[in-house]
Amino acid sequence: MALSGCSSGLVVTAVVALLLLPAQYYVPDLYTGVEDPLAASDKLDSPAAAFGWLDLAFVHLPPLDLFVTVSLLALGMLTYLCEWIQRKLMERRIVKIASRVRSGRSQQRRHVERRGSAAAWMARACVALLAALAAAAGPPATRAPDAPDAPDALELAEVAEVPAWRELWYGSLEALHREPSINNTQEDVLVQLGAVAFLHCPVRNLGERGVSTPAELTAALLPAAPLTDSCVQVSWVRRRDWHIISSGMLMYTNDERFQVLHSEGSDDWILQIKYVQKRDNGTYECQVSTGGGTLSRLVHLHIAVPEAFILGADEHHVDAGSTINLVCIIEKSPVPPQYVFWYHNARMINYDAARGVTVLTEPGPKTQSALAIRSAGPQHSGNYTCCAANTEPAHIFVYVSEGTMAWKVLPLNGRQ
Repeated sequence: MALSGCSSGLVVTAVVALLLLPAQYYVPDLYTGVEDPLAASDKLDSPAAAFGWLDLAFVHLPPLDLFVTVSLLALGMLTYLCEWIQRKLMERRIVKIASRVRSGRSQQRRHVERRGSAAAWMARACVALLAALAAAAGPPATRAPDAPDAPDALELAEVAEVPAWRELWYGSLEALHREPSINNTQEDVLVQLGAVAFLHCPVRNLGERGVSTPAELTAALLPAAPLTDSCVQVSWVRRRDWHIISSGMLMYTNDERFQVLHSEGSDDWILQIKYVQKRDNGTYECQVSTGGGTLSRLVHLHIAVPEAFILGADEHHVDAGSTINLVCIIEKSPVPPQYVFWYHNARMINYDAARGVTVLTEPGPKTQSALAIRSAGPQHSGNYTCCAANTEPAHIFVYVSEGTMAWKVLPLNGRQ
């Protein structure tokens, strides 16, 4: 087993310190107190004096330096030993868990086979009993020459050998081992500002593999385990900033307008965005991660912002006593607005019929709303606004002229 970062660092430090420790005795620049360490060592009356370097390395070796060096070396080896023991214990534990999972699956398979064999034997017994009763009842009735042959007991027994539950079982296993597939065609979704957007992602052969069982989680934790079907997840990603919005049914955004809709047994994973705004415009990617790679589908969300404009110039001049006629057109609206509101100096006038105001709206691809004010006077001068829900408003200024003198009535504290 290779050394880890901790144990290898301790061992290398100890070895380097042990190799460099004697340098302070046989290098004159590092030696303090004696100019020539070899001459000083010759004067010692000890058996080790004849060995020169050994005398410098071990006789005059400070005990503190030697203790620190040996301690580092022992600590590094001890750390390595502990890590090796921990790795071995972890490997044994993983092997036990894997063996338990395999034994549980084999027991379940044997239980299903025993149930199938018991059902087959019961079917055979029923067929044999029916054949005995038919033989005891008497000879078979005559039949027409062109009548089809009725199945005998042997054929019934052969049919009973393969019960319906086994066909369903093997069919479900075959469907489980199919690779997930996704409709990777790009889709454009047009949604009006303030409405609800639904982004669809149909994924086939996914089944319930998005929900992991404890046994599948254990298998996924095994070392060097390949990516299994239990790890398959459907994720939604916003391509503008590569933000992961969801993985499965879990949301990874604080924006409560986003939600994933998926019903049991359905292949469609829908990303719902409520009250769409201009910043929601862009591309969203549906990803399915499998063992063979990543499948993706792009959905382009376009936010339609309806716009209103009033026919004519920015200013409208009328004579006093005449009728003010304004026409507002609302376009770029996938859904025609139900109501169009007119404002005079920030005051809604749709229902001012007593003051001679009439509003007529015709919904359609281009909604048209006509405003008419009879017997216009100087008090009708000012700013007029046409707007609808989630629509950019339009403005126009109206001047009511009396003779050669033009009156321009401006709002005062929001009132006339």
